[in-house]
Amino acid sequence: KHKGNCGPNEAETWMWSTDSESEACMVDCLIEILFYEESDKEKYRNDPLMHLLIEQPVGHFDFTVISAMGVITEGAAGTEMAATFARLDEARGVKVVRADTAT
Repeated sequence: KHKGNCGPNEAETWMWSTDSESEACMVDCLIEILFYEESDKEKYRNDPLMHLLIEQPVGHFDFTVISAMGVITEGAAGTEMAATFARLDEARGVKVVRADTAT
């Protein structure tokens, strides 16, 4: 376990652990490194989607993804990423809705 605050200068071995505390610190470090403006950092730190970057316990979620791909393919009827979306549904119960991009 680490002691004290984590940040981009404290990249120690423990940080690469897969426990949620270490992963949360890693996400915070990435935000700190990637964004300059404090308002941007806070926006991403407070974004619930950022928490999906942290490995979650096994189980299903009540969550739906809206996919808006297909600008140059078949839109809502397209098959790109179909296998990935099927695995996501099977493993986590996450549904994907393919939005029609009017192509």
